[in-house]
Amino acid sequence: MVLPFLLALAAPLRSRATRGLAYGPEPRQTIEVHAPAGADGEAPVVVMFQPCDRRAGRILAARGLVVIVAGVGADWGQEALDDAAKACAWARAHAADHGGDPGRLFVFGHAEGAGLAARLAHEPGWLASVGLENSLRGAVGMLGLYELGDDGTLQVRPDAPPMLLLAGRKDGGERDRSTGSLAQRLRTAGAEVAEIRVPWLDHTPLYSLVDSLRLRLMALDEIERFIRLRCLEPAS
Repeated sequence: MVLPFLLALAAPLRSRATRGLAYGPEPRQTIEVHAPAGADGEAPVVVMFQPCDRRAGRILAARGLVVIVAGVGADWGQEALDDAAKACAWARAHAADHGGDPGRLFVFGHAEGAGLAARLAHEPGWLASVGLENSLRGAVGMLGLYELGDDGTLQVRPDAPPMLLLAGRKDGGERDRSTGSLAQRLRTAGAEVAEIRVPWLDHTPLYSLVDSLRLRLMALDEIERFIRLRCLEPAS
């Protein structure tokens, strides 16, 4: 049973990759686009912040999303936030070139990248600085570390775009604690948030083990569902 499953995973995905793009002059400011084959301009657009597994981008692209993988500063502070905002501006300007709808823009981060996604959603000044006020349809954090502000605390607001927070079952780990803490703060503030626990999901690389892959695919199912539902709602 395992061999056919692995062979199916190795089958080519129906997506195309465009590499060697840039959203700024610095070497770190790179862009890689994964787009569905035959995208017609209506596909949701997801900006992913490195570090992330590009294969997650390919899988989501094969499911009909335009995924833009953006390199950002390694400090996870202001430089990274500036980069993340500029990458979103690039995505908004160029999404249609790859079959995406610039009006359906989402951000997605893993670990520290999840903190960037949360801050872009809840601290509007970063996107406003590049002319993208009220541009996000939603934000996704997976196995996140969210205490990235100068004082270690994200300033949440009730009118922020909806957030999906993904983590494993409660095991007392830092990512679990950070996810639970942020979810509770968002609920208390009246912000829209979905907190989903995938059994035994951890931060091992995608495709490292069959079981790890299965759990990651479950997480990607939830991400796709969240994005599709948000796209059904009128733009703000």
